[in-house]
Amino acid sequence: MTTPSRCCEKRRRWLADVGAAPPTWHTGGVGRAAALVFGLMVALPSSVSAQDCNQECPEDARDDEGCCPDIDTLMGRCRPDALDACVAAGDALEAHERWREALDMFTRACSSGGAAGCRRAGVVLLRPHPGVRPRPREAMSMFRAACDARLGQGCFDAGRMFERGVAGPRDSDRAHEMYEQACTYDFAPACTRLGRQLAGSDVTSDRRRAASLLTRGCRGGDGIACTTLGTMHAEGRGVARDQAQAQRLFDRGCDRGDPAACVALARALLAGDSPDAPRARRLLRTACDADDLPACNDLGLLLEEADDASAALPLFRRACEGNVTVACTNLGRIAEHAERYDEARRIYQRACAARDPEACTQLGGLLEFGRGGARDEAAAARHYRQGCEAADLLGCVNLAILYEDGRGVERDYAQALRMSQRACAGGEMLGCNNLGLLHERGHGVERDLAQAARFFQRACEGELSLGCVNLGVRLLEGRGGVRQNTRQAVTLFQRACEAEEMYGCTRLGLLHRDGTGVRLDERRARRLFEQACEGGDLRGCNSLGHALQSGMGGAADPEAGAALFERACTAGLAEACTSLGVATLTGRGCARHPGRARAYFQQACQRGDLLACNNLGSLYETGNGARPNPREAVRLYGVACEGGEPRGCFNLARAHEAALLGGAPNPGAARGLFQRACEMGYQAACQRGAASE
Repeated sequence: MTTPSRCCEKRRRWLADVGAAPPTWHTGGVGRAAALVFGLMVALPSSVSAQDCNQECPEDARDDEGCCPDIDTLMGRCRPDALDACVAAGDALEAHERWREALDMFTRACSSGGAAGCRRAGVVLLRPHPGVRPRPREAMSMFRAACDARLGQGCFDAGRMFERGVAGPRDSDRAHEMYEQACTYDFAPACTRLGRQLAGSDVTSDRRRAASLLTRGCRGGDGIACTTLGTMHAEGRGVARDQAQAQRLFDRGCDRGDPAACVALARALLAGDSPDAPRARRLLRTACDADDLPACNDLGLLLEEADDASAALPLFRRACEGNVTVACTNLGRIAEHAERYDEARRIYQRACAARDPEACTQLGGLLEFGRGGARDEAAAARHYRQGCEAADLLGCVNLAILYEDGRGVERDYAQALRMSQRACAGGEMLGCNNLGLLHERGHGVERDLAQAARFFQRACEGELSLGCVNLGVRLLEGRGGVRQNTRQAVTLFQRACEAEEMYGCTRLGLLHRDGTGVRLDERRARRLFEQACEGGDLRGCNSLGHALQSGMGGAADPEAGAALFERACTAGLAEACTSLGVATLTGRGCARHPGRARAYFQQACQRGDLLACNNLGSLYETGNGARPNPREAVRLYGVACEGGEPRGCFNLARAHEAALLGGAPNPGAARGLFQRACEMGYQAACQRGAASE
């Protein structure tokens, strides 16, 4: 290839000798465009710029030594018998924003029968440029002239003008005629456009013709046609369902420059029996580099799944800045995982305002737990509802929990049930799991342990490890029509723990602590509690707190145990508030304070922990940390007993036996309650009931 400096020297020599007059022109071939011949005279410059010297040009426009001619040389080559040179000169002038001169070159080519010149003149006339005002009607004439000369792209451009009503009223019939003509002249995008219009039809013959048109467009080099045809094969619309053929077409579409094809192929590769993540990443990178911003988001997700959040971050940011709202939500999630909660809140607020339902739900989570700002459960409920109503099922799940607990909204078990049913029916397994809990507790529905177990099994089969853990608990207890199966329960806990469901580790630790279904091993139990707590399971922290208080499986550290109770209680675990209440009542690991213990029990009872309701009843019965209130004590024992807490039934039986509320003792009622507590597995009640007979 000749160097630019050598090419520039050749041009300098040529300029010294040039003196040719402009060529003469005739108006044959395309009469409709003849009125646009301006015959502009262009003065040749006397100097050479670096830009001219380095000008790019097609290979067939170079001279024998490989040099790109300058604009003036190209213009000098423009003659009635060299119309391609006129168009090349017009393109070069257009690149230098010399619009009037470019238009002159194109119209000269057009007036002598050059279809490409007609079309290029039409393109210039459609938009305002310095020295050239838009003239849509003349542009339409130019496109029609190109079409009459069998240039498919000219027919296509005319069709678009008819379709959009640019040079007159919209005329879809004329537009369709132009597209048909363009396709006949082998302009692939026209075949694609016609095919895409028919592809969504419910009429079989339309879909078959769509496939034929798209095949023609794809073979003609239009990537979008390949992509659309690939989608039809993937879905079996108008053609036989054929995933392999779909992938081949997506591959072809991607090679021909359609980013959507690269994305479709990437998704197909990830969904197959043998996912090819490396190739999928390469394809998404190609699409992202072509400014397909949703592809940038998808690539970010793949990188995040591969534990490369640092590489995912700029991709999410780029897509978010390009108004791909879901990318903003992903950006917020990375900030949340990095515990930059204030930043996460701001990002989620923006994405939620842009109506991304997942962002609304995630923002609700930060508000519920006071991360990145003040705790606001009422605002959390509003955002969960916003997410739920926009089809984010996790929002429905979280809103159901607030309705059940009465936090941020008035307690409403019926609403909790409806929200959970909606989530479960939509395939959100957490909703199915929570339906199991509602049936287990009798909240919004009649208490039914067997039905609860069925919901837990459904969630477990849906690959929700938490559902497997809850099913294991029911199998371990073997109550309410559920057959006891300790071995299966152990298996479920082990699998869940291995799948990093930390509650499974907690439950497995409890089995090792008690030697139930496994070898008694207090050290292993403590390690499992530590693993669960470090993994974020508050119940694991609560169990570890008890191990530290008692010295089970290692050194005792009552203060550290009480600190874990407080941490889990503050984070919202009701049973940890109960544990903290007991520690505060007894002064183990913290200062003894019965009044504070009462407050902790009350907090836990309001959140649904039945043992806390029983303990609070005991304080009201004895007047420890509260004024004696036998009526309130009996009410709380009743709440605990009705909810399935055997100690509540036991204490309620004592109240009847001792006539705590005055009047005569009621030994019959007492025996029935002792029996009920005994059936729940509370041995002290079995003994007391036998003694009272």
